[in-house]
Amino acid sequence: MEREYCQQCGRTRRPAEWTCPRCACPIYGPSAVRGQASHPQALGGELAKLRGLEPGEALVLYGAKGSGKTSVALRAFARPLVITTEMSASRLFEYGERLGVHVVEVVELRLSDDGAPELPEWEGDADGLVLDSLNGRGDVVAVWQLVEAFAMDHGLPLVVVAQTTTDGGVRGGEYVPHACTVLAEVRRDGDAREIVVEKDRHGSDVDVIPFTLGEVKPAAHFFSVEGKPGRYQLVPYPWGASEVWEAAERGKLEPPPPPVAAAARFSKLHGGWVEPPDHEAREAFCLARSIPYWRPVHVDKD
Repeated sequence: MEREYCQQCGRTRRPAEWTCPRCACPIYGPSAVRGQASHPQALGGELAKLRGLEPGEALVLYGAKGSGKTSVALRAFARPLVITTEMSASRLFEYGERLGVHVVEVVELRLSDDGAPELPEWEGDADGLVLDSLNGRGDVVAVWQLVEAFAMDHGLPLVVVAQTTTDGGVRGGEYVPHACTVLAEVRRDGDAREIVVEKDRHGSDVDVIPFTLGEVKPAAHFFSVEGKPGRYQLVPYPWGASEVWEAAERGKLEPPPPPVAAAARFSKLHGGWVEPPDHEAREAFCLARSIPYWRPVHVDKD
């Protein structure tokens, strides 16, 4: 049986459904009629100043680790469905709770035996789709096309979190900036943050959106010890960058129970985790604050 779509908002028709539960439109058709919705769906949070997205259209947020991309992406919707390639489902649900966002479900993108990205069937009701992130698993173009088709099939606007290249651009070559409807960089300078809109096909009247993370505080689970000697900081994960805790979420490391801190980085040259030369001072800094310091050992479970 071929799929049918609401001709107003693009949502996929479900069995025994005669009126779209999202927009109350009674008219269905064989295609989602991309780009012909009466108005783009409004976005929330920091992205509310933009003119929104139509079903299947994608907004890409890229930037350095710790800039706040995931927070901005989740707050774009009140009830997002999240496709994850990096963070665990439990951590994303916690994220949503701290942000006041009801994450409907977290779906993991997996790779088949031949490396092709795959998504499970999903039946539910969400107001938007978040991919976090585009660069976490598989070929970028293949992942993009799969998730974009998924968004179209379910009549959902899409916000994509992407990483940066070494020269500060969006990872994905020329394909991603060309394929997306809106492209924006999330920048951070201390506590000050801003979203710089580089492309917007809907022509929103805003180029730069300053924002802060407000009073939302991360749960004290895992910490990375960052900074120079005498100016150390305990930065909570996932709000700060930490290769150690990203590896732990992927099952590559077995950390002690939290709260715990670490300061290691993975080195392909050394074939394992390497600590900074001042790791003893960092350990003393943690212990003075009653936070155990952990020296990880690489465990590859693949």
